[in-house]
This record gives sequence, structure tokens and C-alpha cells, in this order.
Amino acid sequence: MIDFNLLQYNKNRFRLQLIISYVIFTLLLIILITVIHVYISEKQEDMMFKQNVKSDAVQRINYLYQYLDQKESSIKAIAISPFVLASIAIANYEPLKHYFMDMSEVNSDYMQIRYIDAQGWEVVRVDREKKNTPPFLINPLMLQNKQERPYFSATKDLAIFKVRFSPLELNEEYGQLDQPIKPVLRVSIPMYNQEVFSGILIVILFVEEFMSQLFAGQEYDNYLVDQEGYYLIHDNPNKQWSRYFSKARLHDDFKEHAQAILSSTDLHYFHDLHIFTAPVYIGDYKYHMIFMPKKSLESQKRQNETQIIYLILTIVILGSFL
Repeated sequence: MIDFNLLQYNKNRFRLQLIISYVIFTLLLIILITVIHVYISEKQEDMMFKQNVKSDAVQRINYLYQYLDQKESSIKAIAISPFVLASIAIANYEPLKHYFMDMSEVNSDYMQIRYIDAQGWEVVRVDREKKNTPPFLINPLMLQNKQERPYFSATKDLAIFKVRFSPLELNEEYGQLDQPIKPVLRVSIPMYNQEVFSGILIVILFVEEFMSQLFAGQEYDNYLVDQEGYYLIHDNPNKQWSRYFSKARLHDDFKEHAQAILSSTDLHYFHDLHIFTAPVYIGDYKYHMIFMPKKSLESQKRQNETQIIYLILTIVILGSFL
């Protein structure tokens, strides 16, 4: 005699086993597909990032060097101007004041242009407070001696009409940082009168806008570090210009790779960090541009992938009951 209760029990048990087997099999399949998808996706993203960022980095490097070449040419043109040379030769500095004012008028990124004599004294100095504001002549009583400043001695030792770029830095006056801070680049050139050193011509450039443009319109997080690993540009504003403030360094964020990054001499992609680095030079000073995928985009991508996985799991579980 057929035991219908046992038959029904076995039927329900089989149904449950079938559901569980279906769910387990589907979950395993989903996990396998997800792992393969993530692996292939990361490989493709890694390859695309490397190709795109390398091309972009080269453009940024070219932009930087074109900027430096243009500034070197324009400042050298001032130094070798017969008008400037004649004024210095006869020590008649009144015309030089007008000439420096004119040069500042047509170059809105000139924060300062000065002639410093062989003893380190500022002879003529034209300043401006901010970019695009009117320049003004400094009162002779306010002129300073710059003989002890590193840029004076370094420029003094250069060959005739050899241009020197200082490191990127924040401007200081009377031993104090300007407030608000002013990122600047000093460009100097030795001046000679009949092959005798007579002083230096120095131009200080506003570079905040240039540095912003250097990394403008990118899909990456960017760092700029100096040769000692201090940050000039960082996605965290509290770490920018860290040499002067937080003292944060590359070693803090990339402890195991910082030295390799700082010692690299060519474009390099660090696969394990997923970052691209590019060394650049301003005069004798080495810097490193670092490119990383934007953290916000990475986070959004992971969130989208998680939502898709949850959606598939929900469909699988509902399908198992059907």
C-alpha cells in the first residue's frame, strides 16, 4: 500500500534539496563569473589607464617645458637689451625704473622685477601685489641687501647671460611668508659690464595659476612632490606646500615605494600602486608628477558593481522558489 504521507515528505524534501542545490550552484556560478569579470575588468582598466595617463603626462611635461622656455627667452631678452646694458654701464638707473615698469605692465604674471648690484643691494625694484593688479616702484628707502640669499650667490657664479631657475617656493618678505601665500618661481641672470660682474637681474613670477593649469581638466588625482618628497600639490589641501606647513611627505602615503618614485628618471607605471609617475626638471631641481585614478570614480565603480551583484542574487533567490 502506498504511503502518501511518506511520498509527500519525500517530494517536499526533494524540492528543498533541488532549491538548495540550485541556489548553491547559481551562487558558485555567479562568484566564478564575478571573479573572472573583476579580473578581466581590472586588467583592461589598468591597460587603458596606463595608455591614457602616459599620453596625458607627456602633454603636461611639454606644457611645463614650453612655459619655462618662454619665460627664459623673455627674461633673457630684457637682460641683453641695449637699453638695459647701457643704463647699467653708466649707472644711470632712472631710465631702468621706467623700463621695468613697462615690462611689468605687459607681463601680468611678473610679481617682481629687480636689478641687484654686485654688492647685493637692490637698485631698482618694481612689485605688484596680485596678478593683474598695477605694478608699483619700491621706495629707495625700502630696498634691501640680498647678498646672503642663495639665489644671489648661485646666480653670481653663472656664466654670462646664463639663466637660473630657482625651486618652486612660497614668497617671503622680511623673513615671513606672504599671506595669503604666493607660490612663485624666481628667474635670475647675471649681468656684466665689459666682462666684469655688475649684478643680477631677477624676475619673480606668480605661478599659482600656471600650476593649476598644469593639472587642469584631468580625470586623475594629482600630486606634485619635490626631490625630497615634500608635497606642493596634493588632493588634500592640508598637505599642499607641506615643506612650509604640515611636513607631510611622499613616504607617508607610499612608504614602501617612495624611494623608488623619487629615484626614477623616466616615466614609470607602478602596477601594484596603480599610479603613474613622471619626473620633471625646473633648472637644477627635480620634481615628480604623480597621477592616480580619482578616488571618487573608483568608489562609484565599486558601488555600482556591488549593486549589480545584489540584484543578481535577488533574482537568483526568487527564481529558485519559482
